[in-house]
Amino acid sequence: MQAGGPPSNEARRGMTKTLLAISAMTAALLGGGAVGAQPREVGFLEVYSEPRAEIILDDELTGMWTPQTLALRPGHHKLTLVRPERDRRPSSYGFTIEPRTTTRLKIHLAF
Repeated sequence: MQAGGPPSNEARRGMTKTLLAISAMTAALLGGGAVGAQPREVGFLEVYSEPRAEIILDDELTGMWTPQTLALRPGHHKLTLVRPERDRRPSSYGFTIEPRTTTRLKIHLAF
């Protein structure tokens, strides 16, 4: 692309692919069918744990570890934390997300 000129067709295709990828990631974080969701319709979960743990949200593996901030649809959710050590049982917690607010969970897992 030249400075000051319009983007080339190749640059436009790259931008379109990037926007589609961002839309897909946002939809996944918001629970799948939330492509049309407005920002005011989500809330946030900040989760910290000691020690670090894998995050399972609403019985779905996320591939994420604490600490983490997640955008979620308002309503009741289930957080499950799993420590990396062998023979550790998962710890589950219920929480509620309100629109446009951040819910903070700081959890000390038993050693």
